[in-house]
Amino acid sequence: MKASDTKGSIVAHRNDGMGARVIAMLNAVRVAQDYGVPYFVGWTTHGRTREEVRDPSFIFHPDYIADRFFDVEIMSEIYDDLIDLSTVDVHNWDKAKFCKALSKGKSFLSDAAMGVTVLPWEDEADVAARMH
Repeated sequence: MKASDTKGSIVAHRNDGMGARVIAMLNAVRVAQDYGVPYFVGWTTHGRTREEVRDPSFIFHPDYIADRFFDVEIMSEIYDDLIDLSTVDVHNWDKAKFCKALSKGKSFLSDAAMGVTVLPWEDEADVAARMH
């Protein structure tokens, strides 16, 4: 995978424990599916990463890893250009602007460690019900 492969996608990334990583991934999958864009997982394992999450193949199928995961090299290359989903607020974004940004190759970061990511124009109850 190359950094350019992540353009116009939702990127899940956390560098802490398994629970937070999986929540970020689930939110990325949900947003990507709802808006018809790809999602990827930045699985970084440098620094103080916990031992139990250093090798994603202990949890995920190798084909899934090959299709969706990338490492710290690509994450470092794209990180500064990612738009954090938590900054997509009602004052600056609407659905049309979000979709246009994706179609122009902008990528968004899913990094919520807890809860369900709900974009400002989405129905929170509907999203929450689909995520549980």
